[in-house]
This record gives sequence, C-alpha cells and structure tokens, in this order.
Amino acid sequence: MPHPQRLFALAFLLAWHTAGALLVQSSADHDESPLVDTSCANSVSFLFLARDGLPLQQVWRKFLDGCEPGGFTVHIHSQQGNSTPAALPEAQLVADPVEGELRRNYTMQLAMHRLYRDASRTVAPNGCRPRWAQMLSDSCAPLRSCADLQAILSSNSGSSLIESWLCTVGAKADACYSRKPGYWRRPWYKAHQWNTLWMDHARMLLAREEENFKNWHGHQVPDEHYAINILDSLGANHTAFGLTHVYPFLTGRKAHPEDIDCPKDPAQNPPGRGHVAFSSSVQDVVTAGRVFARKFGAECVDSLLANLPDATKPR
Repeated sequence: MPHPQRLFALAFLLAWHTAGALLVQSSADHDESPLVDTSCANSVSFLFLARDGLPLQQVWRKFLDGCEPGGFTVHIHSQQGNSTPAALPEAQLVADPVEGELRRNYTMQLAMHRLYRDASRTVAPNGCRPRWAQMLSDSCAPLRSCADLQAILSSNSGSSLIESWLCTVGAKADACYSRKPGYWRRPWYKAHQWNTLWMDHARMLLAREEENFKNWHGHQVPDEHYAINILDSLGANHTAFGLTHVYPFLTGRKAHPEDIDCPKDPAQNPPGRGHVAFSSSVQDVVTAGRVFARKFGAECVDSLLANLPDATKPR
C-alpha cells in the first residue's frame, strides 16, 4: 500500500500539472488575437424617413445595384405608405411608425430610433451585420456611385460622419447656442440629422433612449442636437464632415433652399427664387467629396438616373 505522504505528493503534482495546463490554455486563448474582419467594413443600412413611399426609388435602385452584392439593407419609416416600393423589394418597413408631426419635435428622434433599432438587428444578405447607418429623407438622392460611398466608409471605420459645428455665443450662433440646455456643461454642437452613424454609436443612443428622453423630449429641434451632443459626451469618435450635402440658408432667407430644380432645358428655365439648379448640386456634392444631396422631387428622376454611373458588375 503506498505511503500516505507519497499519495499526497502525487496528488499535488497531478493538480499542479492540470492547473498549469489550464493556465497555459487560458493564456493561449487570451493572447491569440482574432483576425480583424474587414469583409464587412463597408456594409451599410440605408434608413429612409418618408412621408408616403419613395418618389426617387428608381434612382436608389440604380445606386444600390452598384453596391457590394448583398452588403446592405434598406429600412423605411413611412407614416402613410404601407407597401414596399416596387423598385426596392428588399426594403423593410418599420412595423410601428411614429405618428403625428415629426418636424421640430422629439417624435422625429423617436422615428430615427426605430430605424436604428431595426437596422441594428438585421443581417445583410451576405451575412454581415451592417457597420453603418445612413439616415436619409425621401427627397435625398445619390449623386455619386455606391462604390464611392463604400470606399469612404471603409476608410472611416469607428467614426460617425456627422456634418456638425460648435455653437458659440454671439450673433453668428443665432438659435444654435440659445438651444443649449441649462444643465449642459459640455461643448454644444449643432448637426444635420442626415448623418452616417457607425452602427455601434447608433446602439449607444438606443441603450440610453429612456434616460435621454427625460432630458430631450421638450427640446425644440432635437434632431439637430441630439445625436452629436450625446455621442460626443460618451466619447464616440465623430467627424465634422457629413456625406449628405444640405444647402445653407440662402441670402435674405432664414430657410434652406426649397427645391433643386431639374428642368429639361436649364437654359430656358433658370432656377426659381430660393431654388438650386441640378447641375450646381452635382458640382457642389462632388467638389466637396460628399455622396448625397436632398430636396429633389420626382421630376428629377431622369436627371438623377442620367447622372449616376451604370452599376458595377459583381466582383
């Protein structure tokens, strides 16, 4: 019969060896860095805030056909239209759209949240969970190819692309600085809502939706201040440059241009007062390095289709 001390020594050695093996395995698991997955770096969800369908759906069809095959999803928040646009059969409608007036109201932010919610839960046909959320209105249109867009996205991983600027005290601030809540102690930004959020940043907004509602539901124009200020306060990386061209207030008008004109004969039909010519919109977007512009009507479909390059062939 083995001596008790020998049994104890054998048990100790066995336990030590087993623990050592587990530690080695654990260390190996911890130290082995997974390969960085770049295959989904440009996958994107296109999110539309629409009144009643998408009047520019044919333009978006041509644009989307130039994206990486299966590398995108489409979501539509529509208060009136309850059918998927014929040209975009892959589009998913928000099942519980926010009703009532959205403009200059917190309900606009709620509608955007529902688009972010649906997009963040959806897997694209190629198996990717979209890394980006592109917010758009029903009057937004692409003026460059989807290949151009996805190249920009791939080179900006981890940063939301938000057209924004810092509000300061003074005449130039106008309503920007005056909307700063009394409790806010950080720099105060204004931004366009037609932004390109890194999807993890959209999830950050959703995770704090209840607590943010208490502070923001009475704010006059939350869509111009909500995302940029909350994300900045949470340390999220963001640019001051967005991908959607929004025309500034025109001289003598306290409003953005009404529409972008697309006459068949521009020489005979110059832009009306408060309007922008189609050719100018293309030049402005391309020169600035953006991809989209807004304020297009259904009469611009032919001009927009002619401007877009033919869809790239699947690679």
